[in-house]
Parts: sequence; structure tokens; C-alpha cells
Amino acid sequence: MRLHAIVSDLDTARAAVEGGATVVQLRLKGVPTAEVVAAGRPFRELDATFVVNDDVDAALELGADGVHLGRTDAGAERALAAGLLLGLSASGVREAAVAEYRGAAYVGAGPVWATPSKEDAAPPIGLDGLGLICASVS
Repeated sequence: MRLHAIVSDLDTARAAVEGGATVVQLRLKGVPTAEVVAAGRPFRELDATFVVNDDVDAALELGADGVHLGRTDAGAERALAAGLLLGLSASGVREAAVAEYRGAAYVGAGPVWATPSKEDAAPPIGLDGLGLICASVS
């Protein structure tokens, strides 16, 4: 993984891949699985690893490469059993270590800075916090 782009539409995903993204994560918060599947179908044609946010059922139905689950999302064991690349969120060293232990292929660490895109985000960890997380996992 070099650049992991989190997007909500195909046009942005295409632009991200053209700009060098090697992973595209479809993030549609609060949307039913059927809508995620409908929106995600064309993502399989992109020349990038395709990850679905929060929805193991949608990831499986789409034949996605992986699924990214937040700290309170269920389904990690099911995702791993199905052979999906698993990404887990962490806002501290302990959560990152637990994510790695649970089988995460990568950890989404943060937020590094305050973010308006996620109302329930943990407090910002800053670059120092990010460095500690990176040093604590493989």
C-alpha cells in the first residue's frame, strides 16, 4: 500500500487511482448494504485494491479485496474467514496492538488532526501519536 484513498463516489475513486492511489476504500456511512453494493460494483474495474468500509456483507457480495472496520464494528472474524484483507481503526497504541493481534493487515490510525468528516471521531493523536502507533505494530 502506498496511497489509501477513502472515497464516496466512483469519479473520485478514478481520480485517486490516476493520482497514484493503490487502495480505494468506498465509505458510505449509514447506507444499507444493497446501496453499498450498487455503488461499489464499478469499483472492481479500478486498478487498485478495493476495500469496503464497515460492511462485511457488501464486501463479500462485491468480491472486494478487503473490508475496513471501525473500533465498534462487528465482523472481523467473518472477514478473515472469508479471506478478506482486514483493516481496523485504532486511536492509540493499545488499540493498534489489539488490531494486529486480531489479524488486521493494516491499521487505520487516527485521527491525526481534528476532522469535520466524522462526528464521533476520537480526539486527535497528532504526529507523535501516529509515530507511536507505527512503532508499535508491524
